[in-house]
Amino acid sequence: MSRPELSLQFPLSQVLLRESQGEGPYDPMAGGHPPGNAPASAALFLQVPLPPTDATASVLWWWYRQELTLRGWHLVEADNKAAGNHEQAYGRGRRERFIIGFDGDDPPSPIKYDGHGTVYSLFYVVASCTDPASGC
Repeated sequence: MSRPELSLQFPLSQVLLRESQGEGPYDPMAGGHPPGNAPASAALFLQVPLPPTDATASVLWWWYRQELTLRGWHLVEADNKAAGNHEQAYGRGRRERFIIGFDGDDPPSPIKYDGHGTVYSLFYVVASCTDPASGC
């Protein structure tokens, strides 16, 4: 899946991992999903040469908020560090969601992290038209 939002990369960021998945049936082993198909999604994991601190997260989120707002996105859910939530979710319409996650110096397992800088993730998802909440 190619989305312009996934081309938005904070200055000096480098891509560590790119993944995408088309719409399809939910994995029955996962459980707890609504009826219909799993949404199409794309993820991008990046590294930026800044220290993995709350200040860096704030700078990243501020920059993305400016860029996404200009493109018609609105903040749906802000980070809540007290609850262990280190991401911000944006929405556009009823089907699209864009999430910026702050992984700091503890990225997900398939990522080869060299220990220099901060890892963050971008996740784009578009709800299936078989999901009643999508409004298709």
